[in-house]
Amino acid sequence: MADDDPAWIIAGVLFVAAALALAAHGGSTASSSGSSSSTTTTHSTSTAAVTASTTTPRCTFVATTKSSSGGSFLQYPISSAGSSHCYLQQGNTGMPVATLQRAMTMCMHHSLQADGIYGQHTANAVGEVGKSGPVYGPVTAGRMLWPWYGSSTNKFTGHCSAM
Repeated sequence: MADDDPAWIIAGVLFVAAALALAAHGGSTASSSGSSSSTTTTHSTSTAAVTASTTTPRCTFVATTKSSSGGSFLQYPISSAGSSHCYLQQGNTGMPVATLQRAMTMCMHHSLQADGIYGQHTANAVGEVGKSGPVYGPVTAGRMLWPWYGSSTNKFTGHCSAM
């Protein structure tokens, strides 16, 4: 991807806007225990109605997990309670969707624009990866690989791993 790729610019703007909104509303970050990584969450918004499940919460945040050296990080969607057992579906928007779309493109070999809009192309890619329909949820999350980014460059390192 080029340094001036519009998808990266949009994702960066979404990330900064979400971080500023979280800070302005007195939001907090959550850290995981253990010495190998740390995790923080960033709030995002969505305008879609919740219809996928009554027991599984919607993914509204993005977790950032740093490597043990701190030299790289990966991101993946989580619920407001910090669980990766959440869902996204058509009509959802925001940073969790853009994070999913980047992972689908970089690690799962599906060409998606990381525009933060869960449309038909994203639903099709999720259906192929998860093999359980067009809704991203725990089954698809368990089959996903997530891209690692350099902490100093915020660019894809070429490595992917499970969360």
